[in-house]
Amino acid sequence: QIDRFRCANECSADVYPIPDGVAVAWDKARKLGDKERALLVCPCCASRGRPHVLWFDESYDEARYRFSSTLAAVDRAELLIVAGTSGATNLPHQMVQRAAHLGRAIVVLNADPSPFSQIAEASPRGAFWQGLAAQTVPATLEMLLANRARTVVG
Repeated sequence: QIDRFRCANECSADVYPIPDGVAVAWDKARKLGDKERALLVCPCCASRGRPHVLWFDESYDEARYRFSSTLAAVDRAELLIVAGTSGATNLPHQMVQRAAHLGRAIVVLNADPSPFSQIAEASPRGAFWQGLAAQTVPATLEMLLANRARTVVG
């Protein structure tokens, strides 16, 4: 689900929520209508908007994708949870590799096995839980919160 957009002319690194009135989820074959296109304009320069996704000819940067700060957060984390990704893009791949190298706990929640699930299962502090993110993420959060409560109380 794409829920953010940015300026197609890159007048700034700002990222904006998809405006009300633009359907967030629909059939892939459906084209945007004129009313939806009119809502997807840059608030700064009024140029057309584009999805806030990384396209094949682009690379991660700090301004739009928090590349360096994301890797720094992995360095500080005790646990990395990876949910709902195939593992085909650079930043998530680097995050998992870094966490594994640092000996961090890695939990992968995904509908299908991926390179990430293989890394997690090979790690002494890792796990792969197969299922849809809509179910596995809330269940994992619930389990972590319950475990934290037991640790604080006990």
